[in-house]
Amino acid sequence: MSLKIVLFFKNLAQKLKVSLRRFPEAIVLAVLTTIVLVALNHADFADTHLREVLGRTAMALALGIPLTLCFRMLFEKTEIKNKNIKVLVYFLGAISLVLYYFYLLPDFKINHVTRYIALNVALYCGFAIIPYFGKRPGFEQYVAFLIGQFLITALYSVVLFLGLIATVFTIDQLLFSLPSKIYFDIWLLVVGIFAPAFFLSDVPSHEEDLTGFEYSKVVKALLSFIVLPLITVYTAILYLYFAKILITRQWPVGMVSHLVLWYSLVTIFVSFITYPMRNINRWIKNFLVLIPKFIIPLLIMMFVAIGIRIKAYGVTENRYFVLITGIWALGAIIYLSFVKEKKHVFLVFTLACVAVLAVFGPWSAYSISKLSQKARFEAILERNQMLQNGTITKAPANITDSDKQDLSSIVLYFNRYHDLEDLSYLPQGFEIQAMEDVFGFPADYYYTGSNRYFYFHAQDGMKLLDIREYDYFYDLSPRQNMTGTIGSTLEVTYQPENKRLIIKQLGEEIYSKDLNEIGLKIYSQHKGKDHLSQEQLSFTDANQKLELLYLFRYLGGYAELSSGNVVIDPLEFYLFIKLK
Repeated sequence: MSLKIVLFFKNLAQKLKVSLRRFPEAIVLAVLTTIVLVALNHADFADTHLREVLGRTAMALALGIPLTLCFRMLFEKTEIKNKNIKVLVYFLGAISLVLYYFYLLPDFKINHVTRYIALNVALYCGFAIIPYFGKRPGFEQYVAFLIGQFLITALYSVVLFLGLIATVFTIDQLLFSLPSKIYFDIWLLVVGIFAPAFFLSDVPSHEEDLTGFEYSKVVKALLSFIVLPLITVYTAILYLYFAKILITRQWPVGMVSHLVLWYSLVTIFVSFITYPMRNINRWIKNFLVLIPKFIIPLLIMMFVAIGIRIKAYGVTENRYFVLITGIWALGAIIYLSFVKEKKHVFLVFTLACVAVLAVFGPWSAYSISKLSQKARFEAILERNQMLQNGTITKAPANITDSDKQDLSSIVLYFNRYHDLEDLSYLPQGFEIQAMEDVFGFPADYYYTGSNRYFYFHAQDGMKLLDIREYDYFYDLSPRQNMTGTIGSTLEVTYQPENKRLIIKQLGEEIYSKDLNEIGLKIYSQHKGKDHLSQEQLSFTDANQKLELLYLFRYLGGYAELSSGNVVIDPLEFYLFIKLK
């Protein structure tokens, strides 16, 4: 056994040595990224500036990993051996990372994060396709091999991490105390250094031919008898759902796009992976031929759904990404459906191009979204005659709630994702706190486009309450079914699924109340407010046997703007009971 362990670690060391020799730049960047993340783990939470600098530095260094991998794969493919050319390329890569840090990653706003994710997607796609770009066969097997290597790496990493933390935990408990942050440090070391080195050690070389690579029996069975049938069933469900929409003529809000888009992406990926198995049996061959054609009507349904949202609320980054990814998916499906000699490397290449184009240039998600929301903003101001000589005036008395909410959401959108200076007609130096002074109404933080959320809290906290008239008190913070006994006779049960409170005495039900009714009553009386008095958050009820006082600590929910339905959730309250 000891010999096997020695051989295992010797083989592991050899793998790490191979990856360091072949991909030294990526391994060094992985080590530097891990060091910065460990420093971030130990940085003072109060020092927000230091934490932001460390976070941005780690992101820039991590972006260099796929960038240098692409350089290395490109050198191998083109067989460039001139050291001067290599040094120049790496130097330009380093300069680009520095420029990216200062100009494209100034903070952690969602726009900068999404651009970072898109670039990573494009670069890792480049790492996969560079060796097979052109007419070289075996790309599907190569990607399948990389996926298998990734899963093996994940397994080894988890086992190594568990072994290390078990050792550290034993030392911490039996010998001397260790800082709690060491456990996350170990995770960072395993994921940031060991995992990349182990994964890269078995990446096939440019000369290696994988056309004869075959999936294991387990993988073949998984794809043939589990994954493909599940996709087929899910396709049937989506068509039934599509039929329901056509029959009821009720278009769901914000659901269809995500359902269809993720289904399409998963199906494209599975078709790509399964393509080398197309000649195994007729079932797989028919699936690969027919399933892309069934996806096309579903994608058209998705475009109609996202089109309705864009028409109503304009373009935002999220809608843009859904739309552009859907367009790529449709193109990929058409390619898979009608091109006989398929080159899947082309699909991955176009995905990388779409990822880059979506976050750079005047056609990017950020530019198009700003133009769209600016146009909506100006149209609403002009419709309500709130523009005079290029200056915003206060809203008229007859402005609709919808227009107020839309103006508020556009201003908040620019504040969160862009800069308020980008929004025309706002006074110089405008801040959200001045919304009521400029527009005549305050910012509505709880409007999301399809729903308007509300949250009622007790103003200035809970005050002293005279409870001398009541016999019993019950504290309810309901997230699951709760049943409690009071004395030897009373039993109080709360059912959160239907928000019903039931009180029994000696097993006989003496009181039942739907708390939705109470919540709707409080909402209708105080709509548009946030903080209520203790009296406003109280509700009394009685019957022949009981008197009750509900005192809500918190009551929230949302109103569906399309239907007008109000949903109460969650609610937390004290309950006072008096027996008659």
